[in-house]
Amino acid sequence: MQLFLNNFSTSLAAAAGEDALQLSIPAADAGMLTGLGGANYYQLTAILRDAQGRESAWEVVRVIARNSGLLTVVRAQEGTTPLALPAGTELQLRLTAGTLVALQTQIQALSDRLAALENTGQEGVLLDASGNQLTDHLNNLLTGVSA
Repeated sequence: MQLFLNNFSTSLAAAAGEDALQLSIPAADAGMLTGLGGANYYQLTAILRDAQGRESAWEVVRVIARNSGLLTVVRAQEGTTPLALPAGTELQLRLTAGTLVALQTQIQALSDRLAALENTGQEGVLLDASGNQLTDHLNNLLTGVSA
């Protein structure tokens, strides 16, 4: 599951080549990335800037583990290209299109499941996917809630 933090930003303590699977950041910053393990991860955006300080290139990386200030990452997420990242490259936890699409997909799936449950039978009684009437623990028929 994707994990989130408000306003997380850090910078690379050491350069990382395009094929690097670990990124070094200050240990105190890495310590904020809690809950990693299993299927839990953070998405960070690496930001390169041009000579005028404008953002010029981005790479989304998935942080899957950390050990002190060393982050284990999966590179080039969400269609981005792996970049050579110099020391000092900014890493930020940003809301990305991929995150929004994943949330939208989950919301649609839940809405579809709810609509199927609310596919009411007699007098607004809720039905399961097989068309059986739903009841509570006292065998009372469950009905949909109108807005």
